[in-house]
Amino acid sequence: MNDPPQDRSQPLAPHRPLTFELFAFRFRFRAMESLYLPPGKAGNVIRGTLGRIFRKFVCAPGCPGARTCGQRSVCAYARLFEPTAIAEGPSGLADWPRPFVIRAAHLDGRRFRPQEQFHFDLNVFEMRDPALAYFAFSFSQLMREGLGPGRPGAELIAIHQFESTGQAGAQGMDDDAEPRLGAQIFDGHILSDPQPLILALNILSLDALSLSASSNKSLNHTQPAPSPADPVPQPSAHTDTRTSVAATGQRIRVRFLTPTELKAEGRVVREPEFGVLFARVRDRLHTLRSLYGEGPLPLDFSAAGERARAVKLIGSDLRWEMSERRSGRTGQTHPLGGFTGWAEYEGELAEFVPYLRAATWTGVGRQTTWGKGHIEVQR
Repeated sequence: MNDPPQDRSQPLAPHRPLTFELFAFRFRFRAMESLYLPPGKAGNVIRGTLGRIFRKFVCAPGCPGARTCGQRSVCAYARLFEPTAIAEGPSGLADWPRPFVIRAAHLDGRRFRPQEQFHFDLNVFEMRDPALAYFAFSFSQLMREGLGPGRPGAELIAIHQFESTGQAGAQGMDDDAEPRLGAQIFDGHILSDPQPLILALNILSLDALSLSASSNKSLNHTQPAPSPADPVPQPSAHTDTRTSVAATGQRIRVRFLTPTELKAEGRVVREPEFGVLFARVRDRLHTLRSLYGEGPLPLDFSAAGERARAVKLIGSDLRWEMSERRSGRTGQTHPLGGFTGWAEYEGELAEFVPYLRAATWTGVGRQTTWGKGHIEVQR
């Protein structure tokens, strides 16, 4: 990065809007038979089924595997499901993170009757080619391939996209802009081109942090009415981009909605000190942006880390949860543990909140593809 030296005592204030972009979709289905998703494993079941169908659809019958395939540089399956680096990435990554996450924790332990509807969300970070047509086709095959134990059929009936609201200006999106569930881009027959969701990473005023009940009410007014048995957990990210710096001594609460596993100095942490949490959020956004988006974050990592460590963890209510997943492709078992609950922080938080908001869409920590590390930010 060839940026001019930054004043290490001050937060980074970009001259132009700094953003993180993604595609965010909601897939809605109708169960054709009685369908059950095991507790703690809905995301893994969906991911495994998607990968199996995707590979069958995209790859040639004689393909030796994504890691050795001669076509891997142009193969949609390799790029999305096994993105082994074909060039050096950030910090010399040998294996790139998958450019998508599945949000399906609300389906854990749920059973659906025939004709009952359900949904899950898919966030895609590959901005050059989100491969929505591949995802849509693969999920449309659930009618034949099935989902969950016994593989009962499910029909894909609609895809909606999350959208930015407000108008773009000199500082990015309008102050009151927030993502909402927007246009239907697939009606079961015709697929339209998606539009990206643009999240601002600018410093903002914490006065804008109304991420609790009022945020949920606003989002609920814009969504299609769910079925009674189909709860709709809402993302809490906004696209507020005000650039004033908040007063000191502000507080936020971060809720860890699904098991979250964070590491510091090579060890798993049991309490999310803010310096550790921000470092993992920053690294995740930086890596995804570098590999699949606009490029590396123009951020002084060391100075930002120092300021993050000055923010105090002042309270928490956390519990450790254990689960595991079994790979249908390799047969290996992988732990899916982590902490859930909430942690409250106090300090000069203004520059960090936009990154936390973006992380509500990307997840943070290990195994985010399956839905781990889903966080929510509240004041």
